[in-house]
Amino acid sequence: MKDRLDEATMALRVAKEFKDGMVINLGFGIPNLMSNYVPMGKTIYFHSENGILGMGPRAKPGEE
Repeated sequence: MKDRLDEATMALRVAKEFKDGMVINLGFGIPNLMSNYVPMGKTIYFHSENGILGMGPRAKPGEE
């Protein structure tokens, strides 16, 4: 049985597929983690189910 990838590794891999100008619909868990791995030089717009557009990476522990 293969070892399972951790969530950060999965999010990093998916973020490599981002194309400049994409709008990404964030969900909970791994989709939210992808916002931490936007490649330099690309503009990505994040959208959530409650209508927030343009949110950034997750807050660091203690900065929530």
